[in-house]
Amino acid sequence: MDLVTFKKLTNGKSYKEVDGTDIEISVKTNKGKEYKFINGEGNKEWDSIYKEFRRQIRK
Repeated sequence: MDLVTFKKLTNGKSYKEVDGTDIEISVKTNKGKEYKFINGEGNKEWDSIYKEFRRQIRK
């Protein structure tokens, strides 16, 4: 994953009121900086990162 691309993501709308589920992806760097984004669906970069995280979780 490219951190420069990840930092360009934007948050989407919360779904908590509809179904109680939001998707948050966060990355913490070795220097302690943390980046968090919620519900970025429809964004090419978000979709790619989310797909990769899901793949890693299934291993």
